Amino acid sequence: MKDVFERIKIGNVLTIAGRCGMGKTVVGMNIAKSLAETEKVLYVSADGSVPIDPSYLKFDFINTSKISDIMCAIINNKYDVVIIDSFQYMQKHEIEDTAYMLKTIAEELEVAIIVFSHITRKCQKRKDKRPKYSDIKDKNMCGYLYKYSDNIVFLYRDSYYHSKKEDALEFIEYDKGFFRKRHTIERIPFESLLEKGTI
Repeated sequence: MKDVFERIKIGNVLTIAGRCGMGKTVVGMNIAKSLAETEKVLYVSADGSVPIDPSYLKFDFINTSKISDIMCAIINNKYDVVIIDSFQYMQKHEIEDTAYMLKTIAEELEVAIIVFSHITRKCQKRKDKRPKYSDIKDKNMCGYLYKYSDNIVFLYRDSYYHSKKEDALEFIEYDKGFFRKRHTIERIPFESLLEKGTI
């Protein structure tokens, strides 16, 4: 997970994407908890489905799908890192503008933004269901994010599709330029994220 953290930089947008059940929210919460030890962190649930008691958190938490709400929160609280869960639910009729605005906000308000989003179902029809760069280009999901992201990382759990004793989460990085390079950053036992709550 260290390599993922190295991609979280002020002024940058890091997209972390994957299919349903890959553990995006679990990873997002763990990143937030880890970063909150040294940074001021805001966690945004765009679909409002994350049931959480914010009183015990070391980071701030809001439910909203409006980019204006996120911008106001950053301006008023001077966050270092903003994590947005379920990007695909944000203002769908203006999704390209929203992706562009996130990059603009990151640069102008000097904040690091991490965006979690679904990808297309196309990967489920392949024999090897690991994500490919083309899976992020579906305009109904996070198709515009790849244009404005500085780094893109995909999450994948092979055990979700194939019964296995070992449940490992893979972080697969694509080169931002033309998505020519692919390699596994790290494989982490998924259960360790759930049980320990640490990365």
